[in-house]
Amino acid sequence: MPNNFLRKIILLSILTLTALPIIISTVNAAAFSSASILLIRNAPSTNTTIQVCATTPGSDNGTENNLKITFPTSFTVSTNTANWTVSTSNIPSDASAWPGIGTATNISGKVVTFPSSNLSTNTKYCFKTLNSLSLTTAASSGSHKGSITTYQGGTTIDTTQFGLNVGSDQIDINAVVPASSTDFEAEMEITNPSGTSFEQDTTLTYQLTYGSQLSSNSNITVEAQWSLGTISGSGTPTVEILDYVVGSASDGYNSTPPVIDTVNRKITWTINSFPASTTNQTVTFQLKTNSNYTGSNSVSFDVTGRVLGPGAQSADSTVTKSYLYNSGITPTPTPTSIPATNTPSGDSDSTSSTTPTPTSIITPTATPQENLEITNVEIREINTNSAKIYTAFNKSASVRVEYGTTPTNLNLTAFSINSLSESVILLENLERNTTYYFRIIANSSGETITSEVFTFKTSLRPTDITMSEGSFLVISNNLLIYDQAIADKGKIDEKVILPLNSLFSFTISYQNSSQIKTIQAFLRKKFVLSAHTSKFPASLNITLNETHPGEYTAQLTPNVEPGDYELYIRIHDKSGNIFEEKAAEFRIIKPFTVLEQGSKKPIEGAIIKLFGYNFTSKIYEEIDPSVLSIESPIKTLHDGTTNLVLQQGKYKAEITSLLFEPKTIEFVIGAKGHENYPTVFLKKVPFNPMLFLKYNFETIADYLKHASEFIDDTIKSNRVFELLALTLSVVFLLLTFRSLLSRTHNSYRSLCHYIVHILRTRSIKSTRPPKGIIKDPDGKSISKANVFFIKNNEVIFQTTTNINGLFFTLGKDFDQIEINKVGFESAKFPFNYQLDEDMPVFYISSDTTFAQGFLRNLINIAHVIIGLFFEVFILTLFLMEILFIPGIGFYKVLPYIILTVFMLIVFIHQGILKNKYI
Repeated sequence: MPNNFLRKIILLSILTLTALPIIISTVNAAAFSSASILLIRNAPSTNTTIQVCATTPGSDNGTENNLKITFPTSFTVSTNTANWTVSTSNIPSDASAWPGIGTATNISGKVVTFPSSNLSTNTKYCFKTLNSLSLTTAASSGSHKGSITTYQGGTTIDTTQFGLNVGSDQIDINAVVPASSTDFEAEMEITNPSGTSFEQDTTLTYQLTYGSQLSSNSNITVEAQWSLGTISGSGTPTVEILDYVVGSASDGYNSTPPVIDTVNRKITWTINSFPASTTNQTVTFQLKTNSNYTGSNSVSFDVTGRVLGPGAQSADSTVTKSYLYNSGITPTPTPTSIPATNTPSGDSDSTSSTTPTPTSIITPTATPQENLEITNVEIREINTNSAKIYTAFNKSASVRVEYGTTPTNLNLTAFSINSLSESVILLENLERNTTYYFRIIANSSGETITSEVFTFKTSLRPTDITMSEGSFLVISNNLLIYDQAIADKGKIDEKVILPLNSLFSFTISYQNSSQIKTIQAFLRKKFVLSAHTSKFPASLNITLNETHPGEYTAQLTPNVEPGDYELYIRIHDKSGNIFEEKAAEFRIIKPFTVLEQGSKKPIEGAIIKLFGYNFTSKIYEEIDPSVLSIESPIKTLHDGTTNLVLQQGKYKAEITSLLFEPKTIEFVIGAKGHENYPTVFLKKVPFNPMLFLKYNFETIADYLKHASEFIDDTIKSNRVFELLALTLSVVFLLLTFRSLLSRTHNSYRSLCHYIVHILRTRSIKSTRPPKGIIKDPDGKSISKANVFFIKNNEVIFQTTTNINGLFFTLGKDFDQIEINKVGFESAKFPFNYQLDEDMPVFYISSDTTFAQGFLRNLINIAHVIIGLFFEVFILTLFLMEILFIPGIGFYKVLPYIILTVFMLIVFIHQGILKNKYI
């Protein structure tokens, strides 16, 4: 007996050792990504050489040292290894030379063995045989199969089959040659509206032009895809800013219907047997911007088109536009929101029914007299065996969803229970990791409409993403107003209480967050049984930012109406699951408000002093702002409201205001309907002059305090200091320049002429005097005289004289000049006057009948006074510029210094310092 047992052990060991190489070979063996053999001659019974190509898989399955090609049994294979010489010259440009390849080492039947070296992964290798005596094609036409295999010794590494086609020598290849990307055309464009940036609720119409340059018919797929939006400065697309407009996609070639994938934001047209050399075909579709992002930054988005053909695809054609939220747009009144869908429960594989049990929700009934339309189709949830389809209509309708695993065989059906304007329908008993197609058929009062086909894919495995316990926190005004960990212990209500339009932020954490593909948050109005409509949106979409791995933060000032809301987090993970989870419930209530009793007018500046209730001592204690981030006392705003945000609890407030009787109230902030911020009415006291004066003095003091705080904050800013410094420099430059004109008796025009004259006379010599001087009979220079240059009895140029009576001709071609000035007689002179002089002098006489007006005298005196301040201005300007250099930098001050120096040069050059002050 022991001997038999020992023999069995020995036999089992031998069998195991014998089978081990086979097991290892089976485990390690893999398939080439692709392999082919090209016959140089295709005619039957013809000697030929071949080209061998193979692309290795992505996994490294072993170290290759030989290659075996098994030819079809109908082919004749030379058994002489000398006939199987090879070369790696003139192989395809996208291939590498097969390493270690050489003359065949062994031939056994139809199997030819070649040497080989180790092959890299994801690489295409090729070689050719050189002697046509090595192989003879089959005697009959048709397709013949063989295989190509690499080995490590006797262990298979990679293998695959190939086909050889024997027919005519006019066919030089044995398989379909992959198309090139240039064989297809795709051009995306936006046809309406024009522009580059769009606000919310804008419908964008796109057109994709496509075609094929192939010489034979082919199966193609036309794709249009839109991206997530990228917030300016972010660099990563995160915002679902575009929605597909249901029913907007047109049919493709030969009435090919579109298939809409809202999960992956894609539309596809799968066209069979697209004709050869057919171009300029078009499809159109529409996308609509939503208000998922309400920030002030622009959001860029792409819409891309492409054509996928056999073995290749066209280059992407992309149209990039941007979105900018317009806070001035009033939202269209919407019905009260539907409740959010439930969180999926686990991974149920039940397949007991082919028609799933639907779920639906009740929504307000809309009764407008209009044609039935589908306004939205959304895939709310996906897991391994179910999906939830959300539908919305412009009026109540009954819904049927037809679905299946091919777009042409939608053999399963699900229904809504009631006729509603919004429904969520559950599709159950689905296969995991399977693509499904569905369409919506809606009926309302005998009117039936059918949507295009939509698609989704069930997930590969259940999600393992879970919300971290107690991780949800809400902060407003730097005060922690909600902590889920405390709420879970029952110490506070399971609701976040916030006053209307208060800025708040929240954080939430998830475990296994590396599996999250996209994450969004939605603040939805909690469902109530009414047909209530509102100018506010029923759902606000919130952008989440990942601040730490698995921790997400968002900030929001909800522009909503008071009421109950629910915050949902929607997650799309890398396994294909889409699910929603309620993070918290919110109560948005009116803020603490103080009004006048009777008239209900808002009271501005009322002082509210706050006390918190101590449950241990059973007394109210004054709130210390240094302990809690709560401002107390706090003053009401112009509309009688406050920015006060409090944690859940019991409080007391003392409200005082001049001209009104003080009041003390107690209130509770909590989840119950009456636990709100109070609205307090103060009774006005009888008129008292002293109180009235005190009220006005306090108002002035408040505004002076605010102004002082603003100035204190402003002067601390380097940017504001720089702006003020440069502004002050500009003001003094303008004042100095005006003073220079008054001192030199120049006008803006004559000063420009003077500058041009200086520049011209440096390089141009003229036979005419370039300047002249005007004086009175006593020889005194006349400033600000108008000089007109005339040719052929037409005025061609005009200037004025400066303080020295000088004017400049600027090299103009003229015959005579005319001079006039108020208080002097006008005179004309031919400009051949005293040509021998470099600067001719022209004399005009005073008008003895002229009586200069009082106003003109005042203006002249003002000019003189302004001119006398020139030195003060220019010295002050120099001093300011020097003092500003350390604060704002030399190069920023340099342009002002240059202008100041220029004015000083003009002042000196025109001889002001050589004449008496006037």
